Amino acid sequence: MIELIGDAITEAEIQWAAALMGLGAGGFAPYGDDDSRLRAMTNLETCDYEACPGSGKTTLLVAKLAILAARWSSREQGICVLSHTNGARNEIGDRLSASAAAGALMRYPHFVGTIHSFVNEFLAAPWLRSQGYPIRVIDTQITLSKRMGAMADKWRLAMERRGLGLFALSYDAADFTGGRKGNLRVGTDLYQAMVAVSRQNSKEGYFCFDEMFVWANQLLDRNPGAAADLRRRFPLVFIDEAQDNSEIQSARRTPRR
Repeated sequence: MIELIGDAITEAEIQWAAALMGLGAGGFAPYGDDDSRLRAMTNLETCDYEACPGSGKTTLLVAKLAILAARWSSREQGICVLSHTNGARNEIGDRLSASAAAGALMRYPHFVGTIHSFVNEFLAAPWLRSQGYPIRVIDTQITLSKRMGAMADKWRLAMERRGLGLFALSYDAADFTGGRKGNLRVGTDLYQAMVAVSRQNSKEGYFCFDEMFVWANQLLDRNPGAAADLRRRFPLVFIDEAQDNSEIQSARRTPRR
């Protein structure tokens, strides 16, 4: 990673990035005894940073990305920037576009997007297609509504009696079990009817957002080399607003350096 980045980030580069962000050349200079922003800008090792809302985390991230983008020379390896929401992704993208060098991060070989979009593009979707599953819709509400519509009337009534809503038709395992089914036992006819609908619906190409993590994990379980390939492809990864990640996003082998 360091070979791709080069030498330590210089004061001149930091001043350039600060001015690019509209902060003036001294935008990341120490404030009294607090030099945390400057240290964050110059650090080139794996680390985590925590700061309060509105403190300028995203601004600092984009400024640092601008510096690294200006240095980047590889045409096959890229920087990966992951965010939790589309809004955060769009904010990062808009700010990167302020500089021609930084704007290059929005193109191959780099990736700037949400964690869901990364998992879909590089793990789950290719794996599903290789198993013969088309990808028609990745949307929780659309998918669950379609599954509920495919349930026989007697099973919909049985679900209603048990207080089971749409999310009971989602799954968190590759055998289409799990999800929010309460204390309903796997061996019951109702449970199996719900599993059958979810399986058929997925075979037709409909998936909930978080179900894509199920298939991404299956790929990593069956092909451990996929994680190493992604690390080579993206030797440098930034995660914005990491505290918003859900358990299903954080618990498994999300590539990170």
